[in-house]
Amino acid sequence: MKAIWEAACSSNKGRIREVNEDNFYFDGILRKKESEILESTFSSRAEFPGNLFAVFDGLSGEEGAETASCAAADSLLKETCLIEKEGVSDGPPETFLEKAALHMNHAICEAARSGFQKMGSTAVMICFFQETATVCNVGDSRAYYLHENELVQLSEDHTDAGFMAERKILGRKPRLRQYLGIAPEEMLIEPYLKTIRWCEEDQYLLCSDGLTDMLSENEIADILREKRPAVQCVSRLMEAALLRGGKDNITVILIRNRRKHKNDCQDRQVSSGKGMYVR
Repeated sequence: MKAIWEAACSSNKGRIREVNEDNFYFDGILRKKESEILESTFSSRAEFPGNLFAVFDGLSGEEGAETASCAAADSLLKETCLIEKEGVSDGPPETFLEKAALHMNHAICEAARSGFQKMGSTAVMICFFQETATVCNVGDSRAYYLHENELVQLSEDHTDAGFMAERKILGRKPRLRQYLGIAPEEMLIEPYLKTIRWCEEDQYLLCSDGLTDMLSENEIADILREKRPAVQCVSRLMEAALLRGGKDNITVILIRNRRKHKNDCQDRQVSSGKGMYVR
């Protein structure tokens, strides 16, 4: 039985920000700099709508936040176009995503040298290959999956939240320890990687912190558990975040499968961190 997948995406500047500094990669579609807000979601449905999705969040307070997230999205598009042109990739998904993150970091650094003194962006990506899903992230934009009604974070926040908890520091949001746009001579970024096997009825969510700062994980899970079409779930998540205040830009991508090939889903995790990809 073949897998039937559906995916949906929406991006909004929220109720406070004047500019949408988020961007995304939706199977070859991305938001152009200074383009209009996506007032409604868009979606695709097929045996497989695509195998690569990403969300980027330009760092607020930096001069070129929107430029940075656009540079990251453009760089990822170039990477995928190169693979399509050559017909093959140079390795498994983990290798491709890690290299893509490093290339995006370089692209933002180059854009900073030619225009702004400082800029940066987070990145969270997911790549589907055969019966696996591989997540890669730098920063605090997140990837989740809902499996058997349980919401699990697949990405790892690159923040000082642990330090704050140890020192009992309150009153501020955790600061980023890594993001795209750090010059290699200052620090080598280390993208986080995790690969799992996907199963029937799994839902995969990518989002900027404009969603997770407004809604709790329980609230997000409740909306996903409604099992509406992906485009409706994304609209519901966006509406809920805006009603809660919409204090930041919000970008959401949801990918869900309805049916699948028969496979064994009991061993969920294939690898994580810097480990090797295993089919």
